[in-house]
Amino acid sequence: FDKRHNTGDLMNRISEDVSRVRMYIGPAIMYILSTLFTFLTTIFFMIRIDGKLTFYVLLPLPFLVISIYYVSQAINKKSTEVQEQLSTITTHAQEAFSGIRVLKAYGRERDSEENFEKQSKHYRTLTMGLVKTEALFQPFMILLIGLSTIFTIYIGGQEQIAGKITDGNIAQFVIYINRLTWPIASLGWVTSLIQRAAASQTRINEFLHTVSSIQNTSDAEETITGEISFDGISFTYPDSGILALKNISFKIKSGTSLAIIGKTGSGKSTIANLICRLYDADKGKVLIDGQDIKTHNLYAFRRQLGYVPQEVFLFSDSIAHNIAFGLDESTRNQKAAVLEAAKDAAIYDNIMQFPEKFDTMVGERGITLSGGQKQR
Repeated sequence: FDKRHNTGDLMNRISEDVSRVRMYIGPAIMYILSTLFTFLTTIFFMIRIDGKLTFYVLLPLPFLVISIYYVSQAINKKSTEVQEQLSTITTHAQEAFSGIRVLKAYGRERDSEENFEKQSKHYRTLTMGLVKTEALFQPFMILLIGLSTIFTIYIGGQEQIAGKITDGNIAQFVIYINRLTWPIASLGWVTSLIQRAAASQTRINEFLHTVSSIQNTSDAEETITGEISFDGISFTYPDSGILALKNISFKIKSGTSLAIIGKTGSGKSTIANLICRLYDADKGKVLIDGQDIKTHNLYAFRRQLGYVPQEVFLFSDSIAHNIAFGLDESTRNQKAAVLEAAKDAAIYDNIMQFPEKFDTMVGERGITLSGGQKQR
């Protein structure tokens, strides 16, 4: 899942899309209820005065309903395109800030700016298309409301000449139409909110409804001794279709070690990923202490696993907290464990040279440390 979705896209869904859904849950629902109540009560009093005049006054409404239907579909489509493009911009910005040192090292700042400007212009074009659709909808509704007023004066005048209603009744109808103006006009705004929220909720549901392919099947707290066996393992990466491992078998007894060497793309990292159960094998079994890794308590197993990934990642926190990241909170004497780990990794002397020693903040992704220091 995390390979298929980039950080900027996920952040945009968490912020922008959630905000648009909030607008539906709050203002949109409130205005729907308010409009419905105002509409029904006003029509009730209009019918009590004159049913025929009420019919002609409400005659433009079916055209309004039809227009809302078609405009809503257009707004929904354009809203989805706008949000997807906003995700692209967010991703570009996030990657530019994260990789700013690489951009500067290769002198690619201008290229990054031009790409961002290109994406921003496309976003502006899509947004203007959405705004134009919404802008055309509002005058059309006002036109239909104006037709209702014309019908009121014309039909009402005929009814008054015939002696069926009074001048005051016509004035009442004009006031009633004005009472309906805002509820009907707000339909356009509410429709826009609903369609934008629908488009955003669809994007949110894409990962809310995603079921992890790695499932934990046990709650047992087991102690791992460390025997690892690969029994006829084959694995193909689902996104790229690359066959990384084919019929691999080996056994590593507890307390012993195994070095695996090979050219780039030969499957070394894949073996590590399967041992961590970041993926499940297509064929064969990964056995931990003679037991299928899928039957182990995933969380208890990973807490007992030490893993040094190729890509170094440190949190914006102190050196001590980064070293202690893999420790359980219940671990006694964490400070001693951190000191011992620093000495084992041959980084203790470097840490002690820092002004704040183990309390030194490493900055985002460990930017204040050298490459070798981050790895250790």
